[in-house]
Amino acid sequence: MKQSILFIIGPTKTASSTLLGMLNCHPDIFLFYETDLYKSKPSKYSRRFLETYPDARYFMGHQDDVGIPYKQAKDFLSRQGYEFKIIGDETHELDFNLDKLKKYKVIYIIRDIKTWLCKDAVTITYTSKKDVIPAARDYTISFLQSFLLPDVLHIRMEDIIQDNQGVINKMSGFLGIELNLGKWWEKIDKQGNPKKAQRWWEGHSTSLVEPK
Repeated sequence: MKQSILFIIGPTKTASSTLLGMLNCHPDIFLFYETDLYKSKPSKYSRRFLETYPDARYFMGHQDDVGIPYKQAKDFLSRQGYEFKIIGDETHELDFNLDKLKKYKVIYIIRDIKTWLCKDAVTITYTSKKDVIPAARDYTISFLQSFLLPDVLHIRMEDIIQDNQGVINKMSGFLGIELNLGKWWEKIDKQGNPKKAQRWWEGHSTSLVEPK
């Protein structure tokens, strides 16, 4: 089952939602958005998914193996008539225990730390306008730890903008799926269920424009 579960990991404001949107434009891939199915308390985006699929609540909850609920979700969606080869999620938690992901594929996304530390969302989240050290420390530790993962692909936000097709080609080789995504930015908000259930792009309009 290793190849069927994928996690996108990276700090907030690194274009991880754009990367998720790109991948979700492939018919064989379905990635939840900030859903953390392994947690007992449903997130905002979990609740949105449950509005469409209330019977899905059974696989949302604490699991020692974070991949188990995604395998259950894959089976659940299969019974709904949706056959996905890859299923997964995205998280922005810099203190996430990456050891829990060693059995699964991971795309770790980063951006230049200097521009990252300047983002308003980062300074607000970390209250770092006067002291950037805690944020810089967490970012650096998580990034370095990601190299200990046995099946990880690192993607730079800057490359998504400057060499988008090159990033797509890298992900194709990593996932073993030919990603012919075309003008993916025109497709993200036109997905049918279950991909439209979370409506995550409503708060991420930059994911709906061509990267330039």
